[in-house]
Formats: sequence, structure tokens, C-alpha cells
Amino acid sequence: MTNRKTQIFAVREVLQFAMGVLLLISVIVLFNSIKPIVENFSLQKQADNVNSHVNYILSSVEDAGELITEGSIESEYDLPEKIGGYEYRIYFNESSVCTLIRGVKDISTCLDYTITQSSVDGFFTSGGKLQILLNKTLDNSAIYLSN
Repeated sequence: MTNRKTQIFAVREVLQFAMGVLLLISVIVLFNSIKPIVENFSLQKQADNVNSHVNYILSSVEDAGELITEGSIESEYDLPEKIGGYEYRIYFNESSVCTLIRGVKDISTCLDYTITQSSVDGFFTSGGKLQILLNKTLDNSAIYLSN
């Protein structure tokens, strides 16, 4: 009888251990499947923040340009070296400022910029200072982005 109780106890312990291992494996699989979704969401939000920041900078430069009738204004701004460990590029698409993150999966977000009186051109690649040049003449105002 004691031998049978020992066998039942041993089988129960093995089954409990197996259930623990199964639970641990299922948690690992769950987190591995959620990780890319969370990472993409985070990168998307960080790219949106960069777009908003660049839009604010462009608006500030355009506002500063209203103080002059002709000439140019040059300015430099610090932007993150990388977004989530990935390199990125800021460019313009029609009336939007866009950020493209080159990662495991490319992520691109755009934001309509609030510039109304200047044309905008150029691009910025991560790793360096954002340089902005405002050229203003009597009939034209243009903002250029570069590294």
C-alpha cells in the first residue's frame, strides 16, 4: 500500500511539474507574439513625436522669417540619434512631414505640417544635427532641411 501511495505521489509531482513547464512555455510564447506588436506601436508613436517636433521647428523658423523681408536664417537642432535603436529619415510628401524608420519592418508616419507661407524641401537622415535654412525674398519663402 505504501508503494502505491508513493507511486501516486510521484506521478502527481511529475504532472504538476509538467503543468508548470507548460505554463512557462505558454507565457514565453505569448510574450514573443506580443513583442513585435508593442514594438511597432512604440516606434509609431516615437515617429509621430519626431514629426510633431519637426513641425514645431518649421513653424518657429517660419515665424522668425516674418521679421525679415529678404535674407536667410540658418539654425541647427538636436534630434535623436536613433529611434528605438533604428535609423530613421525625415522627408516631405506634398504638405506633410514624414518619418521613415528602417527597422525589422519599415514604419512610416506622416503629419500635415502647419507651414502656410513657405515651401519646404530637403530631408534629414538620423545621426547628426538637423540644419534648417530659410531663404526669403520679396516674392518667395523657402525652407530647406539637411544634415
